[in-house]
Amino acid sequence: KIPMFWEWSALIIALFYFIVRYTKTLKKLKSNNLTFIKT
Repeated sequence: KIPMFWEWSALIIALFYFIVRYTKTLKKLKSNNLTFIKT
């Protein structure tokens, strides 16, 4: 069915967006932690 395809595509896009945001925040936290440890 077409609705099923749209549901899957939406789910994949949402998952991808979440992963991208998560990795970005993780990198920011890592850099902050490194600078905090240095000082």
